[in-house]
Amino acid sequence: MVRLTTCGAPRLTTTALVTAFLLFAFATIFGCSDGSYPTAINSKGLVKSALSKQAVIAEGDMGFDAASSKKKRFADASAPAEIAGATANRKIIYSARLKVVVEDFADVPQAIQSLVNQHGGFVSMANVGSMQGRSRSGTWTIRIPVDQYQRFLTATGEIGQTASLSQNADGVSEEFFDAKARVSNKKKLEDRIVKLLEKSDHKIQHVIEVERELGRVREEIERIEGRIRYLTDQTSLTTVNLEISEQRNYVPETAPTFASRTANAWTQSLVRFQISAENFIVFAVGNFLGFCLFAVVVLIGFFVLRRFLGSTVVAS
Repeated sequence: MVRLTTCGAPRLTTTALVTAFLLFAFATIFGCSDGSYPTAINSKGLVKSALSKQAVIAEGDMGFDAASSKKKRFADASAPAEIAGATANRKIIYSARLKVVVEDFADVPQAIQSLVNQHGGFVSMANVGSMQGRSRSGTWTIRIPVDQYQRFLTATGEIGQTASLSQNADGVSEEFFDAKARVSNKKKLEDRIVKLLEKSDHKIQHVIEVERELGRVREEIERIEGRIRYLTDQTSLTTVNLEISEQRNYVPETAPTFASRTANAWTQSLVRFQISAENFIVFAVGNFLGFCLFAVVVLIGFFVLRRFLGSTVVAS
């Protein structure tokens, strides 16, 4: 009895120690595996250290977010500037054709010139017709700065009733900047040719060949620069072709109906008949003397023929 108790006690003690060691190791491993900071240990220093490290990480994350937000705001703020710069670098030729109908044409030429002066443009061509008995009209070709283009169209349309308006925009950015690059390259080539001419052996044949090539390059430069000047002029000033006519009781065109088409056909037939009658009267008046001479010739011929036939019958 005593022997069994004595033998069993050491086994129980060893087992308990092994179990306690395993539990302690298990708790230590899994207690520290929750992160690199031992917050599970009941120690003020370790807890404070862990909290401070977490605060540093939080501040770093906040700083990163703030920096990212600042960069994003900066990018958002610079985006409109980049877009505006890209828009400013575009070369576009604007043109418009505007037809306006007015009740009274008397003050129109002066009003057009006033509008052109107000918007900083100039009239490159004007043709005003005021033939008696016909409605007055006029056509203008006007050059207006691009920034005043839409304002000028709006102001001009308010002179009367807009009959039609067509606008066109032709992008020439690629051609413009390509021409600028070609001029730059040609000028570099010109400089090399000039240096080659200065270092030549002064033989007449060689000098003539170099000068011929130099003249060809300079001619190409002048031609390309002329094209650049034309594109610059066309893109800085818009072209507005304006046509204004006088018409009483003007009614804008609407979708045609059967009644309107019938009335229009009848009106056109009357107009054609009137025009034909007027043309015939004008033709008759203009050729009155010719008709009189023709009638005299016909009468003389008739009497001669009648007398001839009469004499022939008596002789038979």
